[in-house]
Amino acid sequence: MTDDRPRPQYGEYATPEQQAEAMGHKYVPPAPEPTTPAPDTTVAPAYLNRQPGYANRFLTVFLLAIGALSLFSNVPAYLSLASTLRTAMAASGTSSASVPSSVNTAGVPILIANVVIYVATLLFSVVMMRRGRTSGYIPVVGFLLFVLVAAILLALYAPSFVTQLGT
Repeated sequence: MTDDRPRPQYGEYATPEQQAEAMGHKYVPPAPEPTTPAPDTTVAPAYLNRQPGYANRFLTVFLLAIGALSLFSNVPAYLSLASTLRTAMAASGTSSASVPSSVNTAGVPILIANVVIYVATLLFSVVMMRRGRTSGYIPVVGFLLFVLVAAILLALYAPSFVTQLGT
């Protein structure tokens, strides 16, 4: 059986030390390459990489749905705010404070603020859910912001009613 492969040339399979000795040189090993620190390949714990789950999404959508239902059902109440407050005060037993009709002027700005804050809350919640971030707190913060803005608008448009409530 013959081998058709070409025969190795002189020193082809020799080690670098043997090649240097055959050439009559002293073998000098190459300088080691400077080692760069290996990149940090540690993996963060699983609880840090976890995406918010279905409970977060359900809570966010549920709270946004309650906000939309509240917004649409309260439109008539905002448009006739004085009569709504009279009914609420009579039901609570504090009919001693009279509700002036000037309170009606605060109804439309409060309604506009409710719509603007709800739309902003809805958009911000959707963006956070698409990014995979926790978003269940956003409708709650939107509601608290609306209550604060509504109280400020009521104080601006009907200061006599607000001072009457404090006494």
